Amino acid sequence: MKQILVFQAALVMLMWGCRQDTTSDQRCGIVQQGEEVRYSGPLPNEVRAHLLSDPSSLHPTNSREATRGTVLDLCFQALLTLDISTRQLSPQLAASLPESSADGLEQYFTLHERAAWPDGAPVTAQDVLTTIKAIMAPGADNAHLRGYFDRLQDVRPDPADPRRFTFVLAEYSVQNAFTGAGTYILDRRVYDPQGILDRYTLAQLRDPSSPAARDPDLRAWADTFNSARFVRDPATLGSGSGPYRFTAWNPGQEITLTRQETYWGRSLVAPWHSQYPDKITFQIVKDEQAILLKFQQQELDVSTVLSTQLYTQLDSLADVKSCYTLANRRRDSFVSLALNVHPDGITHKPLFDDRQVRQAIAYALPLDSILRDILPGNAFRASSPVSPGHPDHHKDLKPYPYDPAKARQLLAAAGWQDTDGDQVLDKVVDGKKISFECSFYYPPNAQAVTDFVQVIRDELATFGIRCTLVPESTGNYTKQMRAHRFDMALLSLGSPAIPYEFKQLFHSTSWPEGDNFFGYQNPALDSLIDKARVASQPAARLSLVRSIQETLLEDLPVVFLYYPTKKIILHRRFNHGTIYETGEYVQLNNLRLVRSQ
Repeated sequence: MKQILVFQAALVMLMWGCRQDTTSDQRCGIVQQGEEVRYSGPLPNEVRAHLLSDPSSLHPTNSREATRGTVLDLCFQALLTLDISTRQLSPQLAASLPESSADGLEQYFTLHERAAWPDGAPVTAQDVLTTIKAIMAPGADNAHLRGYFDRLQDVRPDPADPRRFTFVLAEYSVQNAFTGAGTYILDRRVYDPQGILDRYTLAQLRDPSSPAARDPDLRAWADTFNSARFVRDPATLGSGSGPYRFTAWNPGQEITLTRQETYWGRSLVAPWHSQYPDKITFQIVKDEQAILLKFQQQELDVSTVLSTQLYTQLDSLADVKSCYTLANRRRDSFVSLALNVHPDGITHKPLFDDRQVRQAIAYALPLDSILRDILPGNAFRASSPVSPGHPDHHKDLKPYPYDPAKARQLLAAAGWQDTDGDQVLDKVVDGKKISFECSFYYPPNAQAVTDFVQVIRDELATFGIRCTLVPESTGNYTKQMRAHRFDMALLSLGSPAIPYEFKQLFHSTSWPEGDNFFGYQNPALDSLIDKARVASQPAARLSLVRSIQETLLEDLPVVFLYYPTKKIILHRRFNHGTIYETGEYVQLNNLRLVRSQ
């Protein structure tokens, strides 16, 4: 009898505890029961994500916009990916992380035994080889990726196993183990159906003197590869191996992805393999009042692109906070003033080619007060392209202080004076007087950005530097930067979690192609970068990495402004609604809707 009473008491306690752990919100249709969220509202099993603008391209290799990656990460896959819950590299198409040879010059990969394209055909080593060749091919519009593969000498498929291959590297680097991380693998049947790339080795595709550079068939292939068909056509973009399939794009309105029913990884447990939502739509809304209204009416589920003002406004609304989780995360990126230090001298004058001028710009800006007024608590002064959470970050570097006298001294030392009294500095260059008047490009995707660049413009005007603001849409903005058609630009760039690669942004060989938009050339820095890339001892590499950051802070090809934060909102009706510290911050395909019984 005593045992029965004890059992009944335990049962009552258990039931009471469950009742205490159950909360509900009728407005949101949410019942929180223990660790599980149940939903009783009318919304379908769909995630409605917010974008501020259309990506300029959804080409899997010919673009690097963050917006494009947000969409394509669900449709295409790489050999390796970043696990945003652990910040560690993990296998995606690969069966495991690669093994390395003793000297680190060979990386041995095996593709997952079930990895397949939507029609069930296996992903093979030949697909990997074709992808790398497409990146290296002359005429293919993906120069920004080539620097990541400049040590890769060859991709050797295993003749005995179509899923095995070896990356052969030219020299040791800490980056070797990360080769191919984040690069989408392409179905060779779709992207090179005639086998044009099979005619050439990687070395031949790289060599401008090889027959590949003059092959009309290869040129025709590149023209097709770069064409609109591979930028926005659903039939082509639906060929990726990922858990979702690109199905529609209504420019300025919506991009739609649907669950890939034949997805090869649907039974795997890693969150990037999940397929919980039936559909994921990206709604393109720029106007902040419209965004605010959509969240108030529960017409959007998630945004990772909120402005500071909008985030603050949403966070103040009780009806929003009852249905949504809001979070402020530090971003793995930096914001800077990119300066054209290698202008053509015709359409763009030599304004920033002198280091003293670049340093003067840094001293001229009262950034602490600007950030406090415009981005309070949401931005932190920057002194390096490497974000503070990264192990390569040089924590001892200090940002330039606000020093107007020093700024004027440096401008004068560089030969800039107001000789005609028009409140604009001028200087004689090659026998011709030029005024310090520059274009200042920026993406007008938030009011805070517009406010920020207007303050910078006004501050520089007090020093005799006249800036004309040029708001550009994301697509045009990227084109202007790549074509070096700017004087100054507000630029936000990522700082990935893998060992930091300075070559792509700051090495002389990454200009005019590549991501050295600024035209910065410093042989001493090139040497430091080259040595850091092959340093085998962690302490030696870290010393070089610190020296690189010190040189960049002194030379200032970009004026480091701040490390931003990411303002995020996510509807509470989903299970697995974790907001992470890096990557895309929310794993959209892992958001699981459980209906109330």
